[in-house]
Amino acid sequence: MKPLDDLERRLSLYAAAVAAVFALALNVGGLFEPVPVTRAVIGLVMAAFLVVAARRGSRILTGFAVFLIAFGPWEGAWVVGGPFLVLGMWLWFRGKPSPEEIEERRRARDAKMAERRTARQAGRTGRGRGRSGASAESPSGPKASKRYTPPSTRRR
Repeated sequence: MKPLDDLERRLSLYAAAVAAVFALALNVGGLFEPVPVTRAVIGLVMAAFLVVAARRGSRILTGFAVFLIAFGPWEGAWVVGGPFLVLGMWLWFRGKPSPEEIEERRRARDAKMAERRTARQAGRTGRGRGRSGASAESPSGPKASKRYTPPSTRRR
């Protein structure tokens, strides 16, 4: 997958800010109760995870963080999480390479394989394991086994 571009990175950072605001705004009513405070902390941690993933530029990690926020500890998960689901799907499907990029990679791979094939036929593989003096016209056969046991001449 492709790394995030600048627009996707900015949108992800904005989404992290919105998630942090939601985490605080939806749980401000129970400021001194343990459950709303825990939900707010979890929401802030998920928003921080999204910031780290977006700044890193990893599309898969950012998409995972956005989906995690979409199903976060919100009261109305589908209402609050809907835009995050849309962003996550957009990030993942936009990261898929285009047919032109796939064809370009295929041509580069085929050219590299052809280069290796010609190098191997010429006797030099480029890895230091090939025969440097052998020619392509007269390939040598396999080496003789050193563990050859001649048949016994005596029968019992």
